[in-house]
Amino acid sequence: MKKTLFCFFSALSLSSSICIYAYAVEPSSEQPVAMPVMGLQEIVLRAFETDPMVVTAAADLGISAGAVDEARSAWKPQIGFQAGAGGSADDDSDFDQTRTYGFTLSQLVYDFGRTDSTIDQKLALSHGKQYGLQMAVNSVAAKAIQAYLNVKRYEELKRVAEEGVSSLQKVKGIATLRVEGGLSTKSDELQTDARIASMLSQIADYDAQIAAAKVQLSVLTGVQVQALASYPDDLKDTKTNLDAIDYSVIPEVQQVESQAEASEKEVDIAKTQRLPAFRVEGQRIRYDTNDAYWDTSIQLKMDAPIYQGGAVSARVRQAESQVQMSESQVNQARQDVLLAASTANSTLQGARGRTVAAQRQLQSSLKSRDVYRDEYLLGNRSVNDLLSTEQEVYQAKVAVKTAMYDQWKSVIDYRTAIHQLLPALRVQARSDLLPDI
Repeated sequence: MKKTLFCFFSALSLSSSICIYAYAVEPSSEQPVAMPVMGLQEIVLRAFETDPMVVTAAADLGISAGAVDEARSAWKPQIGFQAGAGGSADDDSDFDQTRTYGFTLSQLVYDFGRTDSTIDQKLALSHGKQYGLQMAVNSVAAKAIQAYLNVKRYEELKRVAEEGVSSLQKVKGIATLRVEGGLSTKSDELQTDARIASMLSQIADYDAQIAAAKVQLSVLTGVQVQALASYPDDLKDTKTNLDAIDYSVIPEVQQVESQAEASEKEVDIAKTQRLPAFRVEGQRIRYDTNDAYWDTSIQLKMDAPIYQGGAVSARVRQAESQVQMSESQVNQARQDVLLAASTANSTLQGARGRTVAAQRQLQSSLKSRDVYRDEYLLGNRSVNDLLSTEQEVYQAKVAVKTAMYDQWKSVIDYRTAIHQLLPALRVQARSDLLPDI
């Protein structure tokens, strides 16, 4: 599998690759296998192999590369072979049988840029497919990371709940001592037991959410996730600058720019349909008759339209309108990228602020709990007061973890929007392994 993934990931460069196409037509059919510990990079690479979106985009790229080769073939000689048999007779002669066979050759010489524009158009469309593959890879990586974060989030929340149970059991121990000493009633123990039962129910709920998140991750990666490695520090935070977004490296923008370029080439193609095309045509034909002979000819031919009922002008107008629409789509793509990045940035700033506030709340709640625990032990506080501070500590811990994971999710959203997610994972393309289109 390692070799397959390495070969596939080279698809991120702007070149066509045979290994991309071979990968695309051989999707994995293996059943999920158990993995002891999976890191984030391994999760992303396995998601590339499993996700149908990547397979489809890679296959589409292979189709567009074939279209480029087809367009280029117009400049190459067109060689054919022809053969026939038959006969003829008139009123004064016998029936003469004739057999013919030979070769024909046709070579395009000049067509005022029509063929070159067609090649350039197919190249632009192929580049658009390559950017589409990058978009698919970027999207799949983000989806896999978000699934990973869901598992880690619920595992952390479960750990917080388990700490809450442990702390409540200490409260119950104090309550039991006070009941046995005649300083409190049995209701203190019962109230503590009720809080513990509620917390255990919360743990069971987290277990269900963890299981569901792991199933989702297993579907995305094709493996049964047993344990996850720690989250990389490089993805915990990021510097944001909405004014410095480099739209030239964002595939969503590059794709529509390629489509705009293809539309411009369509205008050129439509305009050249008013002009003639020149080609050299030759043939060498053998005629097997009573007087067998070879017929050899070579000609320079011109094919020029005179009147087509306004069809060419209509095609030009259509192509020019398509260019205008493509230019507006480029602006729309830039706006979409900016909106996604701005939304992620706002969410990130909010999560940072909530993290700081939750940490302060947690420190205050921990101090209050320690004081209330001592005072309850001495009989200066009721068990309800202590249980309330325990709940405040638990809620503060949940708030810290929730804000932290919201921050990490926002980092992923921001990096995905500006196409900087994969470099942060240290997953790079190998363009030197690929042939040019």
